[in-house]
Amino acid sequence: MSELPPELRTLPVGERIELVSQLWDSIAEDAPACPLSEDQRRLLESRLAARADRDDQSQAWGEFKAQLPPKS
Repeated sequence: MSELPPELRTLPVGERIELVSQLWDSIAEDAPACPLSEDQRRLLESRLAARADRDDQSQAWGEFKAQLPPKS
């Protein structure tokens, strides 16, 4: 892995995070879509189905938090 140019290392963390975000967005815009293999597609579909099956078991954080016993 190559080292960052020194001038990038001197940027504040917030600016480096913003730069990474802009770089990632530019890659997403410019890169062609990566097609899935049939195995990958089946795995994705099974994971989405499993998630959908669990959706009825989930609850909002506020509801869950309200059920917690008070701190002692």
